[in-house]
Amino acid sequence: MLGQGSGVFFEDYDPQRFASLYADVGPKLSQFFASPIVVALLEGSVKLRRPAVEAIEEQLLEYAKDDVKNQRVRQLVGHMIRHLMAELGYELDQPEVRLPSGVLFTCGARYRVAENAKRRRKRRSSEVGSQAHKEGLRMNERLISVEQLASWRREAEGLDKLAGRGTDSRARVSVIDVSVVLSLLDEVERLRGLR
Repeated sequence: MLGQGSGVFFEDYDPQRFASLYADVGPKLSQFFASPIVVALLEGSVKLRRPAVEAIEEQLLEYAKDDVKNQRVRQLVGHMIRHLMAELGYELDQPEVRLPSGVLFTCGARYRVAENAKRRRKRRSSEVGSQAHKEGLRMNERLISVEQLASWRREAEGLDKLAGRGTDSRARVSVIDVSVVLSLLDEVERLRGLR
């Protein structure tokens, strides 16, 4: 289930001009962005050279419903994505890329791998990996169950098939590199000793 991550990416986040708004909706959005599936979708958007918000806007709408209909909250989402992408080793490639069929957003920023990303991504990956291992892969104070992993895998594999066909109204997922999600699930299962 989306939104069950821990807020590890936002421990040093400075909401700047969004401070009061972040106090209200920030913790909920932080959990959403810490979800392994959301992180994988954001990273997939880089590989496909698409705006980051395009990869997650439908999931965000489902997760935060009425909160994200507010323009100010959507601006906060963009600000948080910029922080998260920097934490993951990406940098701004192009701001304000138009999204002609956007559900919530009419434009969004596109990211690329940062020049110093290899060093930074390797360090960050080991930090996140060791923290997840220390916590016994806890997410939001609950252990990820084998059933949850299987559910995520079924969902990702279903999206992968859907993206290949392009016949369903949910075929927008073809913008997302589902293989990133499957790779992430493989790694989580490997750490849990399930593979």
